[in-house]
Amino acid sequence: MFGRAHRTLWFGAVVLAALGPLPLSAAVIDARDQSHAGLFRDETVKKANELIAKIRTLTGNDVVVETFSQPGRDSSTAPTEKFEEEQKKESDLVSKMSKEQREDYFRDWARQQAALLDVKGAYVLICKAPANVSIVLSARSSKSSKSSKNGDRTLPDKTQTELEEALRPDGNRDLDAALLDKVIPGLWDQLSWLRDSKQAGHAGLFPHEDTVRQANELIQRMKEDTGKDLVIETFDQPMLGLFESGKAGQDKDKPLATRMKEEVDRFRALKTRAQRDDYFRRWAETMAEAENVDGVYVLICFFEKLNVSQVAVVVRPKSDEKWLFPEGRREWLQKKLRYNAGRKHHYDEDLLSAAIPGTWYTVQDALSHPHEESRSNWGPILLTVGVMIGAWAGVGVLRGFVGLVMKEKSPEVDPSRSHIGTDPNLPPPPGNHRHGEDSVDY
Repeated sequence: MFGRAHRTLWFGAVVLAALGPLPLSAAVIDARDQSHAGLFRDETVKKANELIAKIRTLTGNDVVVETFSQPGRDSSTAPTEKFEEEQKKESDLVSKMSKEQREDYFRDWARQQAALLDVKGAYVLICKAPANVSIVLSARSSKSSKSSKNGDRTLPDKTQTELEEALRPDGNRDLDAALLDKVIPGLWDQLSWLRDSKQAGHAGLFPHEDTVRQANELIQRMKEDTGKDLVIETFDQPMLGLFESGKAGQDKDKPLATRMKEEVDRFRALKTRAQRDDYFRRWAETMAEAENVDGVYVLICFFEKLNVSQVAVVVRPKSDEKWLFPEGRREWLQKKLRYNAGRKHHYDEDLLSAAIPGTWYTVQDALSHPHEESRSNWGPILLTVGVMIGAWAGVGVLRGFVGLVMKEKSPEVDPSRSHIGTDPNLPPPPGNHRHGEDSVDY
């Protein structure tokens, strides 16, 4: 029914197949022309391009944001009268689609545009009318949490929804603020293994860009080698309540500053070390689950106001924690990455020379010896068998000891079983009994 709507888009793809990928002169493509929508101020575009250039340097990934006034246009198509007619027909078709069909249409369009521009990272398509936003990650991007049914790399569902909704060009949304303060920082996180940028709301414990770049490169190599994730995320105050699904839903109407203050008060009320450890463990588990981490997740919190320096390390899925990255290694990593302002000049070195390589080696070794997992599952069975063997041996020793004791004692006459004729105290045998036979009296 909607074949024509897709034919127009794929015409541009055929043209680009011959020409090769388009050169990317800017990361935000929003020129006020017949194709693009001109949704952002010039100053916003400039700042966004600067941020995206930094993402490229630190993570090796692209972020491209492209706006369109209506469906049917792609980056290869020059405006012509004939194309304008085709575009209007396609817009009419899109307007008649169901919600699900429209979402599929824009997702396909975004994938095509990402391929045309040879994007290695995240591509954001914004259409003005009908209002729609679609974000896709290229299959070659360094970091993403899962794969879709067609093999594309995708964002976690909640993150995808939040980022796309923030940029939807309808109502009175401040799209400039959404792009700079939410969407680009959010994509920065998703394309990073080490999440420490103050721009994205983190603690900034690793201020040297070279450290962040090397860390992301190392972890990416670990991912390629083992297939497992290592995500390291920093925070400058306790924030569990802002991420817990139930509590976050209850407080969503409160200002963010109020919610953060309430969370600090909640943390202050925890009096024991065990309570605080449990708080950070649950927080790390919540974050790892939200990000669909498959491997090791590290949460580092340095709350200078209360002099709190805490690290929580969790493994996901939880069923892997005993063999993939056991408790002893988790404790080692927590100590290695606990932030100490007095020796912060060693912190970058600890991360690059010990923490990441040590985690990589441990995961690699665990995957190279899968019998370790089986051996841990056999533990209870082997323990039971050992107890049974010990009990059997104990019974054998006891019986042997009793036998020795009984052997030393004089035999007593058993009145119900004896050799007739050998004991003078027993009565004579019956008349039909032959000499030498045994007789048993029951």
